[in-house]
Amino acid sequence: AQAVRRMIDAGLPVHLVCAGRGDERDAILALLGDRASCPGVVTGEPLARLYASADLFAFPSEVETFGQVVIEALASGLPVVAAANGGTGRLFLDQGAGLVVEGNEPEAWAAALTTLRTQVVTPLRGEADSLDAEDWERLKSLMAPYEAWQAAFASAFEAWLGDLAEGARETT
Repeated sequence: AQAVRRMIDAGLPVHLVCAGRGDERDAILALLGDRASCPGVVTGEPLARLYASADLFAFPSEVETFGQVVIEALASGLPVVAAANGGTGRLFLDQGAGLVVEGNEPEAWAAALTTLRTQVVTPLRGEADSLDAEDWERLKSLMAPYEAWQAAFASAFEAWLGDLAEGARETT
């Protein structure tokens, strides 16, 4: 929330959505006001709509080994920013994909989120009909990291499934 506050203070039109349980809800809303929504636990179709309407996904947890929400975000085509110290960050680092933030300093998170927002999300939200050939080439180059992330994620996920299967075979 502090990173988003810095983005708002810098003039970026952002809105934070924090779905799920957490004891920071009141503090987030106090810090960000109407620039934040905290709907609580969201599942099913409403969750799919949240992913579909998002521009990017941040996973700052340094304690979760791997959040299913990251898989859901990637499957929804969202760029993901993850903490380097969490399991997700290690996976991205190991696979060479994703944007990973060292530490939990709001400035570092604001910089990473701003980078994705200004270099990837904003150009892709432009008017498609007004793009010329040079714009399309630039957009294709902007999408290259996503394609690498998707390939690395698929590889890591297949390896993880293989590890699960191997573990199951060892226990039987």
